[in-house]
Amino acid sequence: MTLTRQQHARLLDREIAAQLAQFQRTAQTAATQLLAEGRLYAAQFLAFENGQMVLRFAAHRPMPRKNEYLLAFLLPQNWVKPQEWGNTTYQQLLEKDLQRSETYCMWLARDRHDARFMIAGFRGISLSFAQRLNTKCAIFLGDMVPPLDYLYHLKMLVEQALPYSLAGRILDIAPAQQLLRPDIFPQTASAALFIAQQLQQTPIVMLQGPPGTGKTHLMADLCALLLSQQKSVLLMALTNRALIEVAEKQAKNVFAR
Repeated sequence: MTLTRQQHARLLDREIAAQLAQFQRTAQTAATQLLAEGRLYAAQFLAFENGQMVLRFAAHRPMPRKNEYLLAFLLPQNWVKPQEWGNTTYQQLLEKDLQRSETYCMWLARDRHDARFMIAGFRGISLSFAQRLNTKCAIFLGDMVPPLDYLYHLKMLVEQALPYSLAGRILDIAPAQQLLRPDIFPQTASAALFIAQQLQQTPIVMLQGPPGTGKTHLMADLCALLLSQQKSVLLMALTNRALIEVAEKQAKNVFAR
């Protein structure tokens, strides 16, 4: 089914409303309640190891789950003790943060030196957040803030795209024109070369595939190929972690240059 521009805008409106409603339920909840329920975590920064932020948690409290995406944030010194939060909500707590960054949990293990604690490794934090950390720094992790700026800008693009813009050339295609004739090709070592060859014939190539078919690997291979041809590549994604996943694939040595 092809959506009109107006239908696409209404779909984005519903997505924005749904994400706002879900986050508001958490935002208006007392931070101490979230901490007790395992929806907010308090940790101590230990070190960076192999590019991962290593944190220590009290073993008697709930722990983040492996592969869970979270918002990590720092609080002023007079707000690092949960027993002093009173009825402060999660939203009010975030309004006091000094620095924040999205992150995700890579692994969990028991502290070999002290059975009262667990340790965990996290990746994906921003450079500015990492620069604020020091030994025994208190870090809090909670629900992600919805990417509202991205969704609002996307809605604006859908509603106001000019006919000669990239969005207009895609959104205003009439189904009757039958301009889209997808080719099915196997995921092979030459898949990136095939797409690069298509880009020499047309400025727009759309790639679609269900989860687990290797789209991220293919994107990394394609970027590596284009960079080897002295071309410029701009990667865009909803979150930093999506970009990190591409950069961590087999072509990451090319991105580092």
